[in-house]
Amino acid sequence: MTDQQQSTLIQADASDIQQVLLEVDQLADWNPAFLSIDGAATASVGEQYPIRVRGGLRGHFQYDLIRPDRIESSWQVPGFLETNHWELGADADAD
Repeated sequence: MTDQQQSTLIQADASDIQQVLLEVDQLADWNPAFLSIDGAATASVGEQYPIRVRGGLRGHFQYDLIRPDRIESSWQVPGFLETNHWELGADADAD
């Protein structure tokens, strides 16, 4: 199994980022791995949203944790699992 990690600081209001991350029906608009995602527009922990990803593989996306300061999600298709952790809040080093 290959394990990779990346961190990026996004200069935006945490509530704006949270709103974008929780718009289930819009994830395929900004995540280049997703071709489509189906299901309710409202994010719900544990609900599996059917996805189709590059290469035509089908699987599911789900939210594993939703808090004001952290969002965790994962998606899986045959042969691939990705987990995501978003820390939301003020950056300690910001001016």
